[in-house]
Amino acid sequence: MKRRITTLLAALFMAAWALPEAAAQTVLENNRGYMLSSGPNTFTGTVTNSFIEVKANQTCEITLRGVDITGPNSAGQSPLTIRSGAVVTLIITGYNSTLIAQNINAGIRVEPGATLIVQGDRKLTVRGSTSGTEGGAGIGGMGQNDETALSFGTIILQGNVEVDATGGKRSAGIGSGGYPDNNKTHSGSITIRGNANVSNVSGGQFAAGIGTGANCTTNSVSITITGGTITANGGSAAAGIGGGWHGSGGAITITGGTVTANGRDDGTGIGGGYLGAGGTTIISGGTITATTTFSNYPAAAIGGATYSSAGTIRITGGTVIVNATSGASIGGGTGSPDGSIEISGGVVIANRPVGINIGINHSGRTPVTITGGSIKASDVNNPDNGSVRVYLSTLTLGSTPATNAAVTAGRINGTACDATADPGSGVYGIKDVKTDGDGKVYFWLPAASSAQDVTLTASSTVYGNSFIRQADN
Repeated sequence: MKRRITTLLAALFMAAWALPEAAAQTVLENNRGYMLSSGPNTFTGTVTNSFIEVKANQTCEITLRGVDITGPNSAGQSPLTIRSGAVVTLIITGYNSTLIAQNINAGIRVEPGATLIVQGDRKLTVRGSTSGTEGGAGIGGMGQNDETALSFGTIILQGNVEVDATGGKRSAGIGSGGYPDNNKTHSGSITIRGNANVSNVSGGQFAAGIGTGANCTTNSVSITITGGTITANGGSAAAGIGGGWHGSGGAITITGGTVTANGRDDGTGIGGGYLGAGGTTIISGGTITATTTFSNYPAAAIGGATYSSAGTIRITGGTVIVNATSGASIGGGTGSPDGSIEISGGVVIANRPVGINIGINHSGRTPVTITGGSIKASDVNNPDNGSVRVYLSTLTLGSTPATNAAVTAGRINGTACDATADPGSGVYGIKDVKTDGDGKVYFWLPAASSAQDVTLTASSTVYGNSFIRQADN
């Protein structure tokens, strides 16, 4: 019996010895660099003139627990640098952390070819440098006259982390750096998903909140938002999400989340910065509010900035609220008729005075195709469904209106509505359509000289009516 007990104790001892050792916590020191090639690594402490760097082509996990780093005042050395080819998971937990850059550096430098995944349950504050003639991004590229330095790799924000990011002069809050030379290509990839709280992101002067820094002639930055809460503020003459000064909107895809994008001066809410086209913007879900402020050279709330094309704008779902004071709500910037606008689902509310609205700017008109959705706008530029003109039909659901109710089914002149529009078959798209606070939906349908039946289902109740659809309504 005694031998059996001794053997059991020995086995338990060996099992305990075989358990993986917990990652040691490093207390950061001033005036020191920490070069990493493996992990996991956990850091804490408040330091100046120090940095953490992950070597090229390494895979590494870093946990920050109450870290406050002010980086060195030397070009090319951010508080945290991810070298090309490295894949880093950055976990913010326990306590909030702050990374502040100097010189022309980013708060977190993500080199082209590198991948940074930020997650956790605490707040990360990052500041691109404001001490140099050109600053760096909060997260992303440097403020340097070099396409590789300006550009960045792959940035993913996910989980429950909170991110507060501000770019330095000419650099994005999250995205590329900037430089006073407008012959540069900016590239990189940004994804925001899960429950990430990215509710305070601001670009530096002439830079987008999320997207590119200033003077980007070719925007190869892709931005994908599938979840989370995002508020992005552009610097002067820059988009909230998209391009900085002279920058187009790039490729922007939003499928979910709550997104607020504020352009400033001559920049769009979502799309191009001053003199920048809209790029490609696709919205299929989420709640999006895009705003552009008054300026002498009006930009659209979504689309192109001054003298620039709307680009390609496609809305298939979600709720999109656009606020414009002097330019188009959705479309090109003043003086540009180019681009295309397609709406096939969702709810679009265009808050803009009569005369200039969807597809209409001060001296240009962008083609508009509507095959579904509820679109409330004072004016739309001669919309069609791909073959014939369509006109506004305002439908109120019930004598006691069904307010803020999802429309789940419907038939128009005997043809069933569907989540996917098919104008060739007369199918109107109703993905994510819901009534407003007055119980109304705003459909755009071809004119009809005889009464046409419309039935819609909302909150399990079927509403119907028959009416003549007037042209020029």
